[in-house]
Amino acid sequence: MKISHISWFDNSGIPLMNVPYTNEYCHSPTMVCFYGHGVFERYSVSGRARFENEFLRQADWLVENIKVRSGGFGVWEHNYSVPWYDFKPPFVSALTQGNAISLLSKAYEVTGRLRYIEIAELASRAFEMQIEDGGIGFVDEKGDLWLEEMAILPPPHILNGFVQALSCLHDFYDLTKDSGVLDL
Repeated sequence: MKISHISWFDNSGIPLMNVPYTNEYCHSPTMVCFYGHGVFERYSVSGRARFENEFLRQADWLVENIKVRSGGFGVWEHNYSVPWYDFKPPFVSALTQGNAISLLSKAYEVTGRLRYIEIAELASRAFEMQIEDGGIGFVDEKGDLWLEEMAILPPPHILNGFVQALSCLHDFYDLTKDSGVLDL
């Protein structure tokens, strides 16, 4: 079975995504997370060092590529445009934030390396920040908070990205028992 959006890997074993409607390839933090979760599952079932190393390579890429914003939080930027939305890159994503935090939580559980949990904590703060401030949140006219899969204005309110981000954030809560994360 071919994975539809992952077409190639760079020399370090990080997946590259074919940018929609182009012949270009780039790193997509979301694809790094999805691939990382996949190889983590293979490691969990098999215990093979090959899959552990591959999974940790993805986690290390996340550690190395987080962008720290002036508000004291970190995000992973997507540096490509999506043709069906009218915006300019870079953009950030609740879906990516949640999946990255979950993957880093698993990396911490496997290795005990504090750097993974420190980066996950930094990234979790993006859930508290509004899109206008570089975060992933949007408060609608009813006062309800949306965690935007595509943190752009106007916000698209993509429900599955919102729900998956929260589900992944729960992995971080399970690990840390941080009441602020639980409140989210």
